[in-house]
Amino acid sequence: MSFSAIIEEPGRFANKHQVWKYSQLAITDRTSDNNPLGYQRLDRRGNRELKNLSYHAWRTACKSTTRPNPIQSFYQQSRLRTGSVRHGRLNTQRKILEAIG
Repeated sequence: MSFSAIIEEPGRFANKHQVWKYSQLAITDRTSDNNPLGYQRLDRRGNRELKNLSYHAWRTACKSTTRPNPIQSFYQQSRLRTGSVRHGRLNTQRKILEAIG
């Protein structure tokens, strides 16, 4: 499986936030003396292939299937909660990586 090949050793990540950071799905912001220097954005450091893997898993589960499934349900709830299609998708991608790991 691609996930196992990319992650190699899951034990090297202490928590799910480190996996998200490694997969370019962590939120980062810049500050100086506790004053924001810009807006929050996704961290660009990490493994793009892992981010793509979670995106394709999300797309397949939400767009290609005709029957409801847990990923589709989580995405719909997240989309309604955040009010954003993009944030709902990113939350679902993080949840997929959490479930696989």
